[in-house]
Amino acid sequence: CLLLLAEINGQWLHISFLMQVHYGVQMALLVGGIGLLAFGLSRRDWRWPVLPRRDMLFLGGIVLLALVLRLVALDSTIHRFVDEINFIDAITRLWDTPNVSILRPFSDVTAFTWVYTILQNITGSLFGTNLVGLRMVSVIFGTLTVPALYFLARTLFHDRWLALLAALVLATFPPQLHFSRIGINNIADPLFGTLALAFLIRGLRSQRRSDFIVAGAALGLTQYFYEGGRLLFPCLTLAIAGIYWLVLKDKWRNFKALLWLAIAAGLIAAPVYYTIVGNREILMPRLYSEAIEPDWYFNLLTYTGDGSSEWLTQRYADPLLLYVARPDMGWFYGGNQALILVAVVPFFFLGAGCLIWKPRSPAAILLLLWLLLTALGNSFLRESASSPRYVLTFPALALLIALGLRYLLSDLSAKRWQMVIGVLVVYLVCGGQVIYYFYDHLPAVNQQLRQPEEWEDALFRLKDLPAGAQAHFIMQTPVREFNLNAFVRYWHLDIQVDAKAVETVTDTYLQSLVNLNVKQFFFVNESQSAVLARLRQHFTLSEPLWSLYDVPQANQLARYDAGIIWPYVFK
Repeated sequence: CLLLLAEINGQWLHISFLMQVHYGVQMALLVGGIGLLAFGLSRRDWRWPVLPRRDMLFLGGIVLLALVLRLVALDSTIHRFVDEINFIDAITRLWDTPNVSILRPFSDVTAFTWVYTILQNITGSLFGTNLVGLRMVSVIFGTLTVPALYFLARTLFHDRWLALLAALVLATFPPQLHFSRIGINNIADPLFGTLALAFLIRGLRSQRRSDFIVAGAALGLTQYFYEGGRLLFPCLTLAIAGIYWLVLKDKWRNFKALLWLAIAAGLIAAPVYYTIVGNREILMPRLYSEAIEPDWYFNLLTYTGDGSSEWLTQRYADPLLLYVARPDMGWFYGGNQALILVAVVPFFFLGAGCLIWKPRSPAAILLLLWLLLTALGNSFLRESASSPRYVLTFPALALLIALGLRYLLSDLSAKRWQMVIGVLVVYLVCGGQVIYYFYDHLPAVNQQLRQPEEWEDALFRLKDLPAGAQAHFIMQTPVREFNLNAFVRYWHLDIQVDAKAVETVTDTYLQSLVNLNVKQFFFVNESQSAVLARLRQHFTLSEPLWSLYDVPQANQLARYDAGIIWPYVFK
C-alpha cells in the first residue's frame, strides 16, 4: 500500500494508471499501509495500558473537559481566519481536482502535504462547510493529545497522580487551547510525537516488539504534517533511544528492538521523501524560506557595533523567554503573556528544578532536550520566537508544570487540611488558565488583530446574499481577491465578489454595474463619505448592516444593499 502511494505521488516509474488517483484512494492506501505494516511487523504481543477504574473515570472526565473547552463557541470567539485561508483554498481545490498528489505541498506558502486538508474536508462534510467544520480536526487532535500525555507521564514516572495532573494542565493550557481551536495543522505534531516517545519508553522497559512498532508508526506520521515535528521528533527520539541504550544492560537486544522502530518509522515516512526526491522538491521548504542566511553569522562575528548584543538576544534569548516571560509578538497566538502564565511560571520552574536535581535520569534529559532543541532550532529562523513553531513543546511544558504541582502536593499530603490546600492550588491553576484564555486572552487577541478595515468580519455578511448577486469590497488597501473567493467557494455561495481601491470607484465603473441589472452589495467603511455619496448618485442604498460581533463601527465595512435608480438606466 505504501509503495503504491509513494509511486502515485513520486512518479519515478511513470506508470500510467497511477498518475490520476482519487485522494480518497490515496488516503485509504496510507491508513491501510500503516495498519498492515504495524500488524505485520509486530509479534502480535499487543497489550493495551490497563487503568484502574478510578483513574479511568478521572481521565475520562479530563478528556471530556478538554473536548468541551475546545468546542465551546468554536466559530465565534475567534471570528477571523488565523492563516486558515490557505487551508480553505486547498479544500476547494480538492473539490475541483480530486486526483491531486496528496503528499506534495498544497501551496508554496503552506508547503505541507494534503493529509490535514483531506481530514478537514471530511469534517466539513460532517459538520458543515463553516468554521466548525474547518476547525474540528484541530479540536480532535488537541483533545487526543491530553490522554497521550497521560500515557507518556505514567510511563515515564510511574506516578498516576502526576499523569492525571499533566493531562489536566494540558487540557486547560491556554496555548494548547488556542491552537486546538484554529484550523491549521501545527496541532497534529505533538500528538504523534508524544505517542512515539511514550511507546518508545514503554518498549524499552517491556521489550515487546509491538511497542517499538507503534512508536515507529507514530514517529513516521510526524513527517506528514507541520515541518517542526518532522525535524524535532526524530532527533529527540534518537537522543532518548541512545541514552536508554547506554543505560540498559542487554544492549544487543535493545539495539535490535530500536532497529525495528527505525524500520517502521522509515517505511511509513518513506512515501513523503520518495515524493520529494521524485519531484525534485525542496526537502524542508519552510526551513529553506525562513532560515537565516549563513553569511549573517559571519557578519555577526566581525561586527563590533552596539546592535550585536540585541541580535544575539533575539537569536538565543527570545526563544527561551517565550516560554516564561516574552509574549508572542506574532498574530497566531498573541496576547499579553508568555506561553506559560505569570502565576504558573513558579510551578514550571519548580518542576524543572526537580528534574535538574536528577540530571542523569532519562525523564530529565527527555523534557529538557524537548524544550532546548526546539528553542535552538528556532534560533536559526528569522522570527525566532513565533508561537506556531513551539506548539510541539506544549506537552513538555504541561508536564513540567504538573511536576511542580505534584511536588507541592506531596509536601501537603500529611494532613487533611494540607491536602485541601493542594487541591485548591491545582483548581486555581487550571481554572485560572481557562478563565484567562476566554476572558482575557481572546479579547486581547481580537484587539491586537483588529484592522482599520475589517474585511474578515465583513465576509460573514456575505452568507445571506441572493444567488447571482455581486458584492464589492471598497477599501483604502484592497484585500486580495484570493481571500474573498476562497471564502465564497468554501461556503458554497453563488455570488461574485471583488475588492476595489477607493480611487477606482468612478462614475464610469458604477454606471457599468447599473447596466448589468444584477443585485449589487457594497461593503464600505463609514469614513468613506465621498464614496458613499457617489454610490447614492447611482443606487438607492439601504441602511447599513453592521456586524453582529464585537467590532467597533469605525473599523467595520458596513454592508449596503443597492437598488437601481431607474433614470440612470434610461439615461
